[in-house]
Amino acid sequence: MTEAARNPYLVTHGIFYDFAARADGSSSSDTMAIAGLVTDDRAARVTLEGAARPVTATVDDGTFILPGVRDGRSLTLTVTDAAGATLGTVRLGR
Repeated sequence: MTEAARNPYLVTHGIFYDFAARADGSSSSDTMAIAGLVTDDRAARVTLEGAARPVTATVDDGTFILPGVRDGRSLTLTVTDAAGATLGTVRLGR
């Protein structure tokens, strides 16, 4: 669901967290973090759009974590350099 489509910029993986108990004894979560590895050394920031709110993270040693992602059906991740120029845009999920 949150893995990046094949691209030359990055790989991602989504992890659900903040689970809550339900009345039937099971638990569920609608909150996830997306962790990623960027393959372009120029990358400084990533911005995720298409969720309940945009989420931005800095890229540190080629890695990033986008916490608090909710309600993402059609997610787009944009990779930018330190000057704000777009290096690439990647769709996540389906």
